[in-house]
Amino acid sequence: LNNSNATADGFGWTATPNSFVFSDGDVPSVVSDDLYRDGHRGSSPNTFQISAAAATDYDVRVYLGRPGFEFDQIEVAVEGSTTQVVSFLDTGEFTNLEFSAADDADSNGFIDVTISDLGGFVPTGWAINGLDIATSAATLPGAAPLLAGNPAGSGTGVELLTTSDVESA
Repeated sequence: LNNSNATADGFGWTATPNSFVFSDGDVPSVVSDDLYRDGHRGSSPNTFQISAAAATDYDVRVYLGRPGFEFDQIEVAVEGSTTQVVSFLDTGEFTNLEFSAADDADSNGFIDVTISDLGGFVPTGWAINGLDIATSAATLPGAAPLLAGNPAGSGTGVELLTTSDVESA
């Protein structure tokens, strides 16, 4: 997830969160080590914004968890869709949440994905590893891809991301 300004890049955090990175092999419980070994974390609410076309619905998948830590009461709200709460993630456990028909409800050109820690008995806050987004007319890629998308002009509504796009973000 990009630390940059959403207005300039089309996606990014409204406030820069802390980041984490673990080494290859530190996430033995998942198939896609590259997705889950790094991400952003925090204890205060934060919002990731994604550029969105007017009058278009999107489906969103959010990946949560962090190697070596447990979490409880993580709330994720996606603009124009719903709010979901993960009650508990055990040490090294990961999950993903799917949201359908998200849209730019406030007409500012972005869909807001807000993540919060609602408290609870585990004081570790929240951790997010990544997200997928696609127009609802298309479909989300399979869970836990390393790079999502289809070639430009394929008509799927999903943009191709290359390794250099991800590394430069």
